[in-house]
Amino acid sequence: MELDSNGTRVATAIVPLGPKGLVQTAVAALFPGIDAAGLGSFTLQATHAADTLFAYGPIVDNASGDPVFAGR
Repeated sequence: MELDSNGTRVATAIVPLGPKGLVQTAVAALFPGIDAAGLGSFTLQATHAADTLFAYGPIVDNASGDPVFAGR
C-alpha cells in the first residue's frame, strides 16, 4: 500500500511471497500508474497475516551515492 504525505492511500499492490521467500521490487514496478517522484515523500506499508514479515527499503544518499537501508 502506498500512502501520500497526508496518509491518504494512493494505491495498493499485492505481492505473493512463499515461506522464507525474498522479493525485491521497484516502486515503479509495483505502482506503474503512480508518479512516485511527483508525490514527493510517501510511505510504503507492508502487512502479513501471520505478522512474521521483515521489510526493508534502500534509500540512495544523493551526495555520496551510498545506499542506506531502512528496515522494520
